[in-house]
Amino acid sequence: MNIVQEVIQSFLSFSSDAVIIAGIAVLFTAYGIFFGKGKLISLILAFYPATYLYKIFPYAKKITSIVPAGGSEAIAQLVIFLALFLPIAYILSTFIFAEFSFSRIKKVISSAALGVTATSLTLLFSYHVINLQKIYNLSAGVDKLFLGSNVFWFLLAPFVIIFFFRK
Repeated sequence: MNIVQEVIQSFLSFSSDAVIIAGIAVLFTAYGIFFGKGKLISLILAFYPATYLYKIFPYAKKITSIVPAGGSEAIAQLVIFLALFLPIAYILSTFIFAEFSFSRIKKVISSAALGVTATSLTLLFSYHVINLQKIYNLSAGVDKLFLGSNVFWFLLAPFVIIFFFRK
């Protein structure tokens, strides 16, 4: 009976993780469809300098130590990261001019590919930059995927996908 409960629990955990990850991907895809390819690419590219600035930001630990322990510490880290991320994304969006194809199917496919890319970067940086495990803990399979030795490939993949969907 214990084995059955473990199998059911792992399946429910996987399905809830899949729903959350798919929901994030749909949000990024919808953002790309409604606001344009250039805005979505600027979001993807803004992760890199924002992460660097967050890592060297001298007052991040002091600000998060003031906040009570628990999930609110992760929220404080997220707010600091977003305070760095959003201006960078806005600045990059003024310099990136990219439009989707006139074909609806190409627009949806390229927006979905860029949305999945943004989702993978969001998950990667949530594991390595901001500890969102206190808010929601993903399953061990997702942990293994984003905490393993695949970090380099997850950091390189957005550039490859942007290269393939540049037109």
